[in-house]
Amino acid sequence: MKTLSCNGHRELAGVRYHHGDELPPNILNEELADYWLDHRLAIEHDDTERRSLYRLFAPFSGTLQTEPIELDAELAQYVL
Repeated sequence: MKTLSCNGHRELAGVRYHHGDELPPNILNEELADYWLDHRLAIEHDDTERRSLYRLFAPFSGTLQTEPIELDAELAQYVL
């Protein structure tokens, strides 16, 4: 799985995303995602490089893709 983040300020489906904001999974179809990447409207990150908050908190974000929270490193930082 790849994570896409905005390069610059963008509006998509009525939601404003600021530079560096992560895009929700599957908000762009494959063709549109390729266009955004080719025109540097979005930047693709490997999962080893950047963790997806949408996938870490899938029950709250509505995505079907999930990632486990690393108990030692992330539990104290992200979970109440």
